[in-house]
Amino acid sequence: ACLYTPWNSRIYISARHHVDVLQFIIEDNGSGFPEKEKENVFNKFYRLKNTQTGGTGLGLSIVKGFSEALGGTVRLDDVQPSGARFTINLPAEHTVINKNAELWLRRKY
Repeated sequence: ACLYTPWNSRIYISARHHVDVLQFIIEDNGSGFPEKEKENVFNKFYRLKNTQTGGTGLGLSIVKGFSEALGGTVRLDDVQPSGARFTINLPAEHTVINKNAELWLRRKY
């Protein structure tokens, strides 16, 4: 987002934990993605036509690959009036912390 969003644009990054999902949202108010190109942006080496920025077209493909390898998903949505929102959902588990072990570690170290 930092490389492809115009200067003085805003980029919002948030992380939330739902019942069994860790959700990351990256949103900007840049120019967004043309509707007809959205289905291809996660393909390897895909670059938007007439783009003025550099890059190899691997970034979003890597994000999708890692997300899916972890059992998650990544989605691209429009932001109105302009911009894009990437939502990454990863499975998450609750872990119960053993308070006694935590106290032991504090005393030992």
